[in-house]
Amino acid sequence: MNHPFIDGNKRTAFAVMDTFLRLNGYSLNLTNEQAYDLVMQVAQSQMSKSDLAGYLEKAIAP
Repeated sequence: MNHPFIDGNKRTAFAVMDTFLRLNGYSLNLTNEQAYDLVMQVAQSQMSKSDLAGYLEKAIAP
């Protein structure tokens, strides 16, 4: 595998995305459960990049 950490890669990726959005004046409108489900779907290849983009477009607010 090509992961920088033994454990925590999904959490780190999500935290980086959330931080990037906040620094640019946006926030995610997701519950903890929705965020968990999203991360797990992406990690298990159950969501394509275009599906992820569409999902995030609806979940991001200024």
